[in-house]
Amino acid sequence: MKRLSVIFALLLGAAQVFGQEQGFKNVQLLKDLTPGQLGDAMDLMRASLGVGCDYCHERKDKDIDFASDAKSEKKTAREMIRIVLDTNDKFFNKRPVVTCNTCHRGSTNPVGLVSLPQAVPVFPTPERKRPTLPTRDEIVAKYAAAFGKTDKSALSTITMKGTRKTANGESEIEVSRKDGKMRSSTPAATMVLTTTSGWSSNKQNGTREMNAEQREQLEEQNHALQFVTPEDVPADARVVRKDKINDREVYVLQSSIAPKVRQRLYFDAENGLLVRRVLLRALPIGDIPTEVDYSDYRDVGGFKLPHTIELESADPYLSSTRHFSEIHPNAKVDDKIFEMPKS
Repeated sequence: MKRLSVIFALLLGAAQVFGQEQGFKNVQLLKDLTPGQLGDAMDLMRASLGVGCDYCHERKDKDIDFASDAKSEKKTAREMIRIVLDTNDKFFNKRPVVTCNTCHRGSTNPVGLVSLPQAVPVFPTPERKRPTLPTRDEIVAKYAAAFGKTDKSALSTITMKGTRKTANGESEIEVSRKDGKMRSSTPAATMVLTTTSGWSSNKQNGTREMNAEQREQLEEQNHALQFVTPEDVPADARVVRKDKINDREVYVLQSSIAPKVRQRLYFDAENGLLVRRVLLRALPIGDIPTEVDYSDYRDVGGFKLPHTIELESADPYLSSTRHFSEIHPNAKVDDKIFEMPKS
């Protein structure tokens, strides 16, 4: 769902929707979700059907009346949500195994027929053999050797400059992080996270504090975009398979990193570097994926860091490609840049 939020505005440079907040009304089945999670759930349903928000929600001029039940598609969607919840509750111990995408696969009409013609099956079915895989420690050790320095603290304070390309175009970007705080600035806008709050600013609307949904969404993006050091790989991560990304073999490690949050880390089998990270946030109707790809690794102060970072989200408006020309670990960052200007 296209969220009318400050984060949406800043990530796209759409200053005209700055400060608008989505009021969640007439929510009947997903009442226990936070505002950010409810938005994620809407994105999952939209992506599963391959449609826009107005497929289910009533459009009024340029706005959408999300609370309205005028469209029959919204009533059908509510029944489908009920089926998904009941199925997972009854057969999968409340785990979100069945989702909208299980049947729809990007179409409003699920495919019920098998494809024809069918190939003659092999009998007996060949036994699938699991390949011999390296251990978690071997993969992480190879990553550590390729990554360089092990001083993770040097990356807790960092500055980066480059460009960011989104669905709305390309612009320059500067990012500063220090002790859990983050500031991201483009010519159009600035957004800041502190350990307790967040604020945003642009020329048209001035400076405003983020609401809960906006802050939640930016925190998730900030977490996804941070560098993953060898020390960040959980000790209980499991090697789950060997795969391929762009014709290169990768080893996939999976682990839980927070309640209802899992991650998959994809390491290049040859050079050991991390090439992809997938975050999976569990909601009652399915896992919400965020995918981050890393490339263009260069030596920076003893670290080997990716200078191109591509983020893909279930909400395409939040996807971006960042090309950094400068990355400075252990940089000097003034705490004042995170302070919200006084009006």
